[in-house]
Amino acid sequence: MAKIIHPYKKRSASVKRLLALTDTNNYYPRFVLNGYRECPVINWGSSKELPQYEGHIFNKPRNVRNAIDKRAYFRALEYEGVPTVKHTTRRHVAQMWLDRGMSVCVRKLIKSHSGRGMSVCNPGDYLEAAPLYTMYQYQDEEYRVHVVQNRTTINKKQRRKAVLEEDANYQIRTHANGFLFSRKPVGEAIEGPLVETAQAVRRALGLDFCAVDVVYNKAQDRYYPIEANTAPGVVGSLVEWYSEALHQMVAHRE
Repeated sequence: MAKIIHPYKKRSASVKRLLALTDTNNYYPRFVLNGYRECPVINWGSSKELPQYEGHIFNKPRNVRNAIDKRAYFRALEYEGVPTVKHTTRRHVAQMWLDRGMSVCVRKLIKSHSGRGMSVCNPGDYLEAAPLYTMYQYQDEEYRVHVVQNRTTINKKQRRKAVLEEDANYQIRTHANGFLFSRKPVGEAIEGPLVETAQAVRRALGLDFCAVDVVYNKAQDRYYPIEANTAPGVVGSLVEWYSEALHQMVAHRE
């Protein structure tokens, strides 16, 4: 049976790479017009409903919306008992954290990624109004755990070689701030808790697949899932991994 990838935007570079390696070659709504109303749909980060579609959707749009919306994300994890960073929508609570000597992540955009709309407010700084605040957790390491049902692979975030140590922003570790994910093996002692954390997040959000960003605090020996990506960037060997994992996901359903 044919399968369709429904991307959050037509020009998704990751989806184009996946299409090149699979027999997946169609987009919504074109496949509906062509009569493919029951083919399995792999929903790559789109929160839009598919009203004319009659088949099975991997990553239902409503669950993707909960992953995209940071407030809904934290509520879902809290409801399912998945440990994560402290969070609040109340400015006075965030101010109380600052008064106690803790730093706060100010999230002005609740539907964003790659650190957009986020800044760190340290004790003594002015706290701006925002729809969401999270308590900043010191991170010794950051990982991205790619999960497709029961399959996982782990990337570790590292400073880019072209970026000097003093120029890197270690509080918000984005590509723009000097960091990237590299696909390197991690030890078994780390892999187990990372996979367990990522799978708990996936189940809490009701997703079939996602990439979970997890920070590790060595002093506390705790893992904090901070974000779930439903349209992760895939390049290099990761394209092949996703191609095979998604194929097996659909085949198992069939």
